[in-house]
Amino acid sequence: MKVLMVEPGEIPYEADIEPGLRSLQAAVDGLIQAVYPYEDPVALICNEEGKFLGLPLNRALRDDAGEVYDIIAGNFLITGLGEESFSDLSPDLMEKYKEQFLAPESFVRTFLFSQVEPLGLSLSAGERTLLTEKNMQSCSRYPQYFLDAFKEHIYQVGVLARCEENDIKIGFLLTGMLSIVIQYRPLTAGDQKKMDFIVQFLSLIIRDTFPEFYRS
Repeated sequence: MKVLMVEPGEIPYEADIEPGLRSLQAAVDGLIQAVYPYEDPVALICNEEGKFLGLPLNRALRDDAGEVYDIIAGNFLITGLGEESFSDLSPDLMEKYKEQFLAPESFVRTFLFSQVEPLGLSLSAGERTLLTEKNMQSCSRYPQYFLDAFKEHIYQVGVLARCEENDIKIGFLLTGMLSIVIQYRPLTAGDQKKMDFIVQFLSLIIRDTFPEFYRS
């Protein structure tokens, strides 16, 4: 059965799993819960006890006004709906929900807490060198080097127009995120709740600033 797999902090990907309860439970690491938040014939299947078990927060669910009404904890998947059970997710819906769940959470979590490869674009070895804690804390030119490198990669995606307004938006967002890296990264090591809060907070700001990246 072809499904869309969505893991915390990762880019959504197509997966092929066996139909049936056991494979669904294995995919979400526990008891399953199926919800139907969309008009399309799809199901969102998640871990029924995800929040209770303290699984990492994954993606937010939003109402028609764009307001968050719930956050999924742990892995979840999107399936199609057949007459009596779950079914393959059609190719057009696969692409639609891949785009929908290419959320800023992935970028923020990767940016702050792991090796940085934003939006699927790898930084050069020289640019990666800029991300050492020594440079972040002592190099006076670091912020400008960093902003220039990231701004170029973001523009290369081809979604945003190169203009002064977007330069200001990108600079504002990256400067704020850089500040969190410098101030809080050592403090968040091993603190999953603090990491999740930072990721969700910054993700909301990014989504509101650049909605063209995350259209449903």
